[in-house]
Amino acid sequence: MKKLFFTFLFSLLFAICVLSYFSEEQQKILMPLRNALVVPNTVLTPHNKIKLPEGMEYKASKSGYYVNPWQASSIVSPIAEVVLNSGCDSISLDDKNKLLSYADFFSNTVEFRMSDKTKFAVWTYPIDFTYGLKPGWISGMAQGKVAVVLAASSYCTNDSSETYETLARMAILSFKVPVNKGGVSVSVKGGKWFEEYAQVGIEPPRVLNGHNYAVYSLKNLISFDKSAQSLYSSGLNAVKENIHLYNAITWSYYDNVGTPAKYFYQLLHSRQMEKFYLITGDNVFKNYGDMFSNQLLSPFSSIYRLYLMPSRFLSILLILNTVFMFALIVLCNLYLLPYFKKSKESSGLSK
Repeated sequence: MKKLFFTFLFSLLFAICVLSYFSEEQQKILMPLRNALVVPNTVLTPHNKIKLPEGMEYKASKSGYYVNPWQASSIVSPIAEVVLNSGCDSISLDDKNKLLSYADFFSNTVEFRMSDKTKFAVWTYPIDFTYGLKPGWISGMAQGKVAVVLAASSYCTNDSSETYETLARMAILSFKVPVNKGGVSVSVKGGKWFEEYAQVGIEPPRVLNGHNYAVYSLKNLISFDKSAQSLYSSGLNAVKENIHLYNAITWSYYDNVGTPAKYFYQLLHSRQMEKFYLITGDNVFKNYGDMFSNQLLSPFSSIYRLYLMPSRFLSILLILNTVFMFALIVLCNLYLLPYFKKSKESSGLSK
């Protein structure tokens, strides 16, 4: 019995370490099974009547399949950033056509909103989500990425340049509109926070990585629209003045309501801080980038994340890993060790 207890204890420690380093990979392996069981075989509006450009894919949700504006725009954003920095002649014809096909998609799925006589453009998510979000919410990081794609596309065509240019500028306007009026802006100490999960009536959770992505998109848009300069500066200063709120001692917080970051986001936080340090030379970003990076070395971060915010999926993975390791050790003791012992004894007798 004592031996089994220590076997279980070792298995549990093994499972904790595996989750700390590989929970994201395990989740990806199990996700197709989850999708097959719970995702309805339907495409949600407004994405059900539009042909998707090459490379764009539907994302699964409990409500059905839809196009995630952030993921879709991210596919061509590297091309768009090259155009904004070096002009349209710096990309190939194939890349140009791909960029424009994505711009057409966003032109066909745009929604217009009004706030204090300001008309701005948004790309909504047609699904329920965490924080109590209902279909129709928007994302600051997606708004920035789509604006980058549209702005770059306006440099690459004459026929529709006015349409792309107008939509890009209207997308940038969403960063000036508060969340409670349909935009993505939140006033915080030091500047403006650009909310990743924005919806009227929902308290902004102030997600760190989403705001950082939005700030970087605004930086890329400065050459296109000078109004992006003040938004970028305000957003960057907001990170500097509030980053301490995202330090969970041995890990980082995903948002400002106490959600622990997953391993992927912990790594992302570190890289984003390093990127801001390279841009600004400000040691605040370097210090937090180093801190978040060092925290990644902890083999027990999964337990800390479970303690901060219990997760059913993470708990299931912990149980599965523990059972797997326990069964493996028991089977080795029952079959493999006696087999090797017997082989060794037989070898000794033969001599």
